[in-house]
Amino acid sequence: MTSTATAPGTATATAPGTATAPGTATALGTATTALPRAAARTVVLINPNTSAATTAMMTAIARRTLGPARPVRGVTVARGPLMLTDPAALRAAAPEV
Repeated sequence: MTSTATAPGTATATAPGTATAPGTATALGTATTALPRAAARTVVLINPNTSAATTAMMTAIARRTLGPARPVRGVTVARGPLMLTDPAALRAAAPEV
């Protein structure tokens, strides 16, 4: 399995349930188990399409909305449609999230 960072605050996952951020590789849901409870509340925003630019925009909106007390990490799926514009694209993206 390989993963690559796509932009600051975003990552590309190469297998369902895994992701990387710059300098970090971990399974989703287990990354924060060793942190204090308050610090463990990072929001992982999974973009179900393969557009890193869309992930960056969604992550920026979430960060502005939630503020600095709630960290947000954006993840772009590795496979699937570039954009979800119809039911077929939604079905194609579902296995990645």
